[in-house]
Amino acid sequence: MTHRPASLFPAALLIGALAWPASVPAQAPVRPQGRVDCNFYKANRPVPAAAVIAPAVRGAFTPIPLESVQLIDKKLRRKVIAQGVEARRTETDTVEVLARILNCTNEPMQLQLRTTFLSAGQSPTEPVSSWQRLYLQPRSTGVYSEKSISPAVAHYLIEVRTGD
Repeated sequence: MTHRPASLFPAALLIGALAWPASVPAQAPVRPQGRVDCNFYKANRPVPAAAVIAPAVRGAFTPIPLESVQLIDKKLRRKVIAQGVEARRTETDTVEVLARILNCTNEPMQLQLRTTFLSAGQSPTEPVSSWQRLYLQPRSTGVYSEKSISPAVAHYLIEVRTGD
């Protein structure tokens, strides 16, 4: 009679199943979705902002809403939409910002994003972040995130330009 070593696979499978969070479904239902279409008229309508960077001389420039994404490259105006923006405090009381960007074209796209973190008085709390690249497939979303260094952050502004 030959002795076969016990396989570790069933034990690992059992341990993995026990560690699986109860709130996460083992298999999510798959439903085909239609093609992503973008409505730039609705997406680019001004949204009231709680805070803005206003010009010192009235009319010198359009007020810039804070807690938002600014497309600083005009070529992007009919190509991408900022679908969602949020900020949250980290465990160390700094701020992490996240922006979900939607590529509305039929071509792959590369973007660059950076964040300016500001105090309650709208002065910078730290140097502007480095540009980060975000790669988007056609008609898909991507998420950009950045963390502040300072806990004194009260406002932020995310800028987007083409990455070509």
